[in-house]
Amino acid sequence: AQAYRKQFGQFVTDSHQAAQALKDMQKQADEARMQFEFVELEMYSALRATIATHRELNADTLTFAENASELLRLLLALRNREYCYVQQGGEQCLKEWEELMQATENSVSLLQTRISAEQKDVLQTAQEAIISYRVAFKQYSANRIANERGAEKMKQLADRVMRDTDQALSTHQQQMVRRSTSILRVLVISAMVILGLATLAGWVIRQLILPPLRQTLVLAQSIAAGDLSRDITTGRRDELGQLCQAMSTMTINLRELVKRIVQGIDQL
Repeated sequence: AQAYRKQFGQFVTDSHQAAQALKDMQKQADEARMQFEFVELEMYSALRATIATHRELNADTLTFAENASELLRLLLALRNREYCYVQQGGEQCLKEWEELMQATENSVSLLQTRISAEQKDVLQTAQEAIISYRVAFKQYSANRIANERGAEKMKQLADRVMRDTDQALSTHQQQMVRRSTSILRVLVISAMVILGLATLAGWVIRQLILPPLRQTLVLAQSIAAGDLSRDITTGRRDELGQLCQAMSTMTINLRELVKRIVQGIDQL
């Protein structure tokens, strides 16, 4: 993520530089066009002056004017290839622009050697403008390439971040599943242990409570049936032991009472 953030900052910087280079390039191209128009105007002015003074029309004068017009056509073609490169990029537009620029510079250099000294000053300014245009275009091309490479690298970093994020998420999900499984296993084991303990506790309680209760019930049923010969013996000291002891004492007392009643009847 840190590398992606850094690359994104570089991409923004390259984009701003490319945008500024594009403005500079267009400015230099407009300056070159204006200077070429001055050259064309100068050449045709010389042609009109020759015609106006009824001097013999030199073929070179007409050729120079045509060459000046050709420079403008080359510049327009350059701007067309520039637009192609700005909109589409690619090596083909760049190659065609380079070829046209070379042809333009060759035409300027050739014309520079054949015109008069006064005309050379105007053409020199145009030549400097076209050189500045070339430099600005090269700067824009370099910034554009750097921007495209930065965008590609940023895309790769973004893909890597996404893969790392997906992997981290998958790992986290697996850990959560394992943790949930462990918790579920602990809960199941705990439930089984609790169930076992509850069953054991129930069995123990059953063994501790039911026998004395059965003895007490049997004794009560015997007493109800008139059988006072049964006794209960227990060593327990809890409530059940006290109940058994009370039932035993009651049986003994009833037995003594019945015995006294029988003796009283015999005496009568």
